[in-house]
Parts: sequence; structure tokens; C-alpha cells
Amino acid sequence: MKVLQVGANVALAALLSPAIFGVMAIANAVMQGVYTISEIGMKPAVIRSRRGDDPKLLNTAWTLAVLRGLLVFLIVSALAYPVSSFYSAPELMLVLPVIGLAAIASGFRSTNEITCQRELREGRLAVIELCENIAGRTVMIGWAILAPGVLALAGGSLVGVLVGCVLTYVAIPGPRNRFLIERNAVRELLSFGVWILVGAVIAFFGRQVDRFIIPIIGGLDFLGVYAMAITIAYLPRELAALMASRIYFPLAAKAFRQSPEHLREASKRGKAIVLPLSSFAIFGMAMSSEYFFALLYDDRYVDAGWIAPLSGIIAWIGITNDFAGKTMLAQGAVRSLAASSLVRLLGCVGFGLLGGWLSGMFGFIIGLAVGAFVQHLRDSLVLRLLGIGSGREDLLYSGHLAVVWSVAFSVRYLWLPEFVPFEERAMLVDVGLFAVACLSYVPMFRRAARELGWAGSR
Repeated sequence: MKVLQVGANVALAALLSPAIFGVMAIANAVMQGVYTISEIGMKPAVIRSRRGDDPKLLNTAWTLAVLRGLLVFLIVSALAYPVSSFYSAPELMLVLPVIGLAAIASGFRSTNEITCQRELREGRLAVIELCENIAGRTVMIGWAILAPGVLALAGGSLVGVLVGCVLTYVAIPGPRNRFLIERNAVRELLSFGVWILVGAVIAFFGRQVDRFIIPIIGGLDFLGVYAMAITIAYLPRELAALMASRIYFPLAAKAFRQSPEHLREASKRGKAIVLPLSSFAIFGMAMSSEYFFALLYDDRYVDAGWIAPLSGIIAWIGITNDFAGKTMLAQGAVRSLAASSLVRLLGCVGFGLLGGWLSGMFGFIIGLAVGAFVQHLRDSLVLRLLGIGSGREDLLYSGHLAVVWSVAFSVRYLWLPEFVPFEERAMLVDVGLFAVACLSYVPMFRRAARELGWAGSR
């Protein structure tokens, strides 16, 4: 699915200007902000609840989701004029209501989807997500060919969400939802969700601070290039986050219902499997992104070649933070999760602006990474105090990635140019560096294979 997304982005980049992607990035940020502000944590609450298969709880959650979708649409539509005026982007007047309709469609998704996730039946969910992506990207490209503009992106996104909504009823067997409000179910959902809401709102601003600040200091064109770069840089994080939310969190919640010791073991095992693969993917992205954007994109996106590797640092720290967050969520430590998001927000804003003042956009991105790292330190300390983890695994895998990355890029940019001019550097040399670095991942992959129980890994 991510390959499909990357391929579609390459095609769309040839059809649309960077400024259009910048406008869409602002629209998505506003949409996600409103959606986040209305977040009450229904999905994790249902997954974690002992009543997770109770029709009354599920129907109440579905009813609240429908009402939330309608509320999000109304708020996003109301924000269209002030946001378009602030960023001097009149296209947002129409784009925001269009993508706001996607919130209504999302609210009507069947709770059988949550049941599948709770029971770790991921096959049907993967098919639905694939069909949703194919439909959305196909409409985007077709629309962009016929009528290039930001509506191509917004319309394609809406079609994809509509297809996904329909498939949650057609492709997943189970009882049909109906409107119901049960007092006990509402109380259970909201008691767990109130701190989820607080944390989600703060986390949103921590994650989206770059989208709000960059168009002010760098313009819409640079935001469009930045959006393309982080689409590639954040691919490993998105895959890791998918595994953390759909596989690790249900397992961790089940383990915690048994005992804290089971949760501690689940955390160690999850990291032993996901972190080596994520580290390898981020390192590969960093080594190849320059060629990727040079070969597949035109000169308007040349800056994405250095933005992507730099943003990979943020992606890696984000992966370790995602695991910590899901572990705290499984334990029910939602207040601590909200405090963690606040630390990230303050860190990213403070260090981001400081870095931008000292060294422009390069310093701004480094500042975002520092802010995320401050959150990581705080979460590691909290988990250690809770007796869930020591941070040893995070330190081990982060140290390994730092060493491999430093050596490879030192050879690439400092030592090699003395013998081969940078512009004449052969791709074969970088492939050789990557191949040598891959050898250091073998012991970690063997351990991951043992955790998965694969034969022949001992």
C-alpha cells in the first residue's frame, strides 16, 4: 500500500505544482486538528474494554462516532474562510468542506472493523485499506489529468474514505450497527477517553507544528516540497505505527489484563521484532532518498533530497515514542500519555524555532528532532518508574543506527569527495556502503526471527 502511495505521489508531482501540495498539507492539518480535538478514544477504549464484544457498547461507540463526524464537518466548514484568509490561499474555501465530508463517512464505518482489530484478524482490514487507497489514488490521478488543481487531491481523498466505509459493511461479517446511547457504555467510553482527548489535542499540535510554521517562514512551495519529502521519510514510521496500533497494542492490552510482567515481556518482544526492521528501513531511506528524488521528480523538488534523510531522524525517534505511548495506553496511563504529548509540543516548538533562527530550515528540522528526543527521555523514565521497561532496547537500537548512519555518511560526504567529485559519485559506491552496513543488522534480524518463532533462526 505504501508502494502504491509513493507511486501515486510521483505521478501527481509531475501533474501538480508544489504549491498545490502545500495547500493540501494545510487543509489536512486543519482537518486532523479538528478531528483530534473531538477525539474521545473510542477505538482504544473498545479494544481495551472487557465489554469489547458487547453490542450495546459497540452501538453506543458507533453512534458517538457518527455524531462526531457531523460535528467535525461543521467545524471544518466554518474554519474555511478564516484559514484561507490567514494563509492567503482562496482554494481552501472549497477544499476544507470537501475533505470535511470525509469525517462524516468515517463516522459511519462499521464497528466490525474494531472487532477485527481487537481479535487480530488483520487480513480483511488490509484488503479494505488496499481498496481504499487504490480508489482514492486513481481518482486523484485521473482528476489531476483532466483538471489539475488541489480539488483533485481533496476529491480523491473523499472517494477513498467513502469506499473504505462501504467495505467495512460489505467485506466484514458481523452484526449491523444501529443508533443507541447506553448510559453505562457512554460513561465507560468517556471516562477512558477524556484524557485521550487531552493527549490527542496536544499530540496533534506537536506533530503538526511544522505544517503550520513552514508556510509562514518558507512559503507554500517549500511546504509542498517538505510534504513530499516526509512522505518518503515517514514511511518506516507509518508501517511501525500500523504494527504498534493494530498488533502490539491489542496484545499489550491483553497482556496487561493478565499481569504487568506479561506486559513487560510483550514490550520487549515487540521492540525486538519491530525496531531492527524500522532501523534498517530508515537507513535505507536515508541512503537512497537523494537518488529517488533526483530520478523521479523534477528540479522543483530537489530540496526533498536533503529534507528526507534529516526527517528520518524524527521518524526513528517517533517510532520509539509510539511504542512507549502504546505501552502506557495498554496500562491505562492516559494522563501520563497526555503529559508526554505536552512535553513533545513544547520541545518541538521551542527547539524548532531556536534551530530555525540559528540555521534556517535545516536548523528547524533538527530542532523538531531534539523536541521529539526530549519526549523520548521523559517516556523512558516513566516506563522505568512503572516497572515496564528500562529503555535498554531503545538505547541499543538507537546507538546502532547512529553509528551506522554516521560512518556511512562520513564516508559518503567527507572522505569520498577527496577522491571522487561529489557530482561524479557513482551510485555503485553508495550501494556498496549500504551492503556493508547491512551486515551489522544480521544479529538483530536473527533475534527478531527467534521472537517470531521462525524455524532455522537459532
